[in-house]
Amino acid sequence: DSAAVGAAIRTIAENHQALFGLGVDGVISDSKVFCTHDVCATKLRKSFNGLPAWDHEQTVSTKGDTIFAITGVFDEPRLASPSPYIADESSFRDAIAKHFSVDPELVRLNQAAELGIARVGSADYYAFRLQNVLVNASPYDIFIDAETDNVAKALTLLYESSVSASGTAIDGSTVSFQANQNGSSYQMV
Repeated sequence: DSAAVGAAIRTIAENHQALFGLGVDGVISDSKVFCTHDVCATKLRKSFNGLPAWDHEQTVSTKGDTIFAITGVFDEPRLASPSPYIADESSFRDAIAKHFSVDPELVRLNQAAELGIARVGSADYYAFRLQNVLVNASPYDIFIDAETDNVAKALTLLYESSVSASGTAIDGSTVSFQANQNGSSYQMV
């Protein structure tokens, strides 16, 4: 039962705060369990000082009653207490336009910004996360440093993947293959 697995993993994490990088101010804010047969992966989301720590997630992998792997970030953020940061859509739009070298009119914010803790490499920072931002009609999740008001991270929401395809060979037979596109080039495997 995935609900029981999730509750058990969450209890283990809360009882071993140092191991799971929670420190004094951290809590498990959410957990999600994905199972295939008796192998489960439980994703633990953390928060510190009431703010979500997006890049501090961990995944605990289990088989039956045995934990066989824990991956993710094992240390707590090294930050002073948060300041009262102001979410200003106009300044966000300007920062995003500057980052992408486009006119601010080409930036569309679809959701309210969320203040939290982000990470680049091993450096933590307070950031506003803006999800599903359209920049010149392309979707991104964008992180704006709350101290500098600059874009710290922009993650594209468009991903290329291969698809199953088929075609007719020179001899008239049908051939199945994987088709990949990379820019204007196509690859058939």
